[in-house]
Amino acid sequence: MENFINTLRESFSEILKSPLSLATLLGVIILILTFIRFKKIKLDSKIMARIGIALALATILHLVKIVDLPNGAGSINLGSMVPILLIAFIYGPEIGMLTGFLFGIIYLIISPYILHPIQVLFDYPLPFMAVGLAGYF
Repeated sequence: MENFINTLRESFSEILKSPLSLATLLGVIILILTFIRFKKIKLDSKIMARIGIALALATILHLVKIVDLPNGAGSINLGSMVPILLIAFIYGPEIGMLTGFLFGIIYLIISPYILHPIQVLFDYPLPFMAVGLAGYF
């Protein structure tokens, strides 16, 4: 048992040496804290319908590309974050972050570009959840 604890300590210290591991740990902690806040949300049918309309509008606006950048660098589109911002302004940051998370998942399904598994966390759900933080302002 003592050998297991020592091995666990060494493994944990190795994980903390890598900046990529620290960034991933931070991202996972942010997701966990956000999901804990999602449990407090009271969703009625009116809010769910408006979130669905905003997600549909954001997806359509995402598909209208003005400029497509080379080498997988992304694209400039017709304001796909505006519906997420409006939901965040109307219903607050919790609903806005939920809408951003859902749009990140939809964006991952529609146009995935994955080079590393950790990139999925930092390219799709977290940035759009950060857009939902606009409800604080």
